Amino acid sequence: NAVKVTKNVTGGSGDHNKDWNFTVKFTAPTNVPAGWSVGQITASGVEGIQNADGTVTFKLKHGQTVTFDNVVIGTKYSVEESEANKDGYTTTGVFAEAKAVADDAANGATVTNNKESVTPVLNNLPFVLMSGVAVAGVVLYGAAKRKLER
Repeated sequence: NAVKVTKNVTGGSGDHNKDWNFTVKFTAPTNVPAGWSVGQITASGVEGIQNADGTVTFKLKHGQTVTFDNVVIGTKYSVEESEANKDGYTTTGVFAEAKAVADDAANGATVTNNKESVTPVLNNLPFVLMSGVAVAGVVLYGAAKRKLER
């Protein structure tokens, strides 16, 4: 059965050209076919995939997918991303607790990193409002003082 890991980057400030570092860990099931090991799992989709006896590391950009083949049903796997929930991104789709490869389900994960655009006005809104209140206070004070002087 195949296991697929896909990368999506969303939001107005999401970087579609960034490399995201992944680690997928495979653990063999209890009943392993003779001669098979997690080290024999093959991966395709991007360059630089390394399989160190079932711990596979690779990089994905937005829209890229790695497909793992030669995975025995019942093999457990976890999907981790080094940059998950960092640099203002909210990450979904990673899981450290291993899932078992099933025959009748989609195996794998779609990892999404979302980073919304934030306008500087919204970041500074409290300060803008305080400045406005201060200016209004000075204007009102000046108007009241002139009225009292008459």
